[in-house]
Amino acid sequence: MDPKIIRTEDRDGCAIVRVELSNKRGLFVTLDAADYESWIVSGRSRRFILNQNGPLTGTYRVVYSDRTVAGSIAGVARQLLQPGPGRTTHYRDGDRLNLRRSNLEARVGRAKGQTPAPPTDQPA
Repeated sequence: MDPKIIRTEDRDGCAIVRVELSNKRGLFVTLDAADYESWIVSGRSRRFILNQNGPLTGTYRVVYSDRTVAGSIAGVARQLLQPGPGRTTHYRDGDRLNLRRSNLEARVGRAKGQTPAPPTDQPA
């Protein structure tokens, strides 16, 4: 069954898409409309799943099925941001369901030792 999709605008008039989580009916992920359209064109799964991010962390992340990666699931935020090796995805407002670019930030290091990433135009 395909997820419920709501196309709307945020308070600033920017186009956004809200996608219902496949395993949590009534709970939605928010993405920039352009990112969602690119996602669909790329052929990735439209079904997003809320997944516990490690049993001891108490955190969660939004994932999708991807048979090309180990474990067959991949993080939606990481795929959108493409932070590269040695960087993690950080959610500026702390809401892991807010996957708009304005809320995503790449940081250097492992998930446990997060520091701000250096500007991309300067050497690391």
